[in-house]
Amino acid sequence: MTEDGGLIFHDGAPLVKIDKNSQLVWQNQEDFFHHSIEQDHEGNFWVPSTVYPYQIDKKYVGLERGNYVDDAITKVSADGKILFQKSVSNIFIENNLEYLLFANVKEKFIYDPLHLNDIQPVLTDGPHWKRGDVFFSIRYKSMIILYRPSTNKIIWKGVGHTAGQHDVNILDDHRISIFNNNAIKFFRNDIVDGKNEVVIYDFKTDSYSKYLHESIEQYDVRTMYEGISQILDTGDLFIEEQNFGRLLYFNKDTSVQWQYVNRADNGNVYFVSWSRILYKPEDIKKVRKIIKTGD
Repeated sequence: MTEDGGLIFHDGAPLVKIDKNSQLVWQNQEDFFHHSIEQDHEGNFWVPSTVYPYQIDKKYVGLERGNYVDDAITKVSADGKILFQKSVSNIFIENNLEYLLFANVKEKFIYDPLHLNDIQPVLTDGPHWKRGDVFFSIRYKSMIILYRPSTNKIIWKGVGHTAGQHDVNILDDHRISIFNNNAIKFFRNDIVDGKNEVVIYDFKTDSYSKYLHESIEQYDVRTMYEGISQILDTGDLFIEEQNFGRLLYFNKDTSVQWQYVNRADNGNVYFVSWSRILYKPEDIKKVRKIIKTGD
């Protein structure tokens, strides 16, 4: 939601902005936009996209050897123009991680080796990152990356504590949270290995921990795909369980304050996707202003 009451969204397609009256303001059809939409300190938006034609430098991929998902981190201006774009495959190649793309010796060519599913821009300088850096999540490598676009360098990568994760959030100047799907792919089916988790990584202590894990287990949160979490300033926890159409709000004392299931009148439950919780005074003030103007 934008300051003027507009809405920026996509559905695995063009990136679109409509105004508060649902009229089209702009749409960007240059790429296939997907997953998260996050605003940076300059008012621009970072959105994962799949670029075409494929831009893997000097590599026989894409149309040369079958299909290839060339995901990119893409920065889009407030008026819908692409300001910056970088292929994640090229980021890996140029940071000596090419082996993670193409070194599957006994397997067939993998058309989607990375699967970018979230970009989180860094808004302020800190001891472990700089404003303008971005965190992003690579689902199929169970990896979180801290990347500096200004130098094309991977500053940090986290592996070994998540499986098929989504949604990175910056908590303070030394901690991030990650929504861990615990997603495991087998030959005949995909499963969640236990329950979802909210994992916190502390750069200061180089340690991982789980947040309100017993509450998440008690309420059987286990979306295989998508899903988000947000630890509020109060310590409360908001979770979207996409596959089961459920939103949950946990108090910091581990109790649940409310849950919502997206159930229609016909009894069917439908997905929820990339939900937002507006709780800060400035967000509430913005919504009230938009509603009042709309009247």
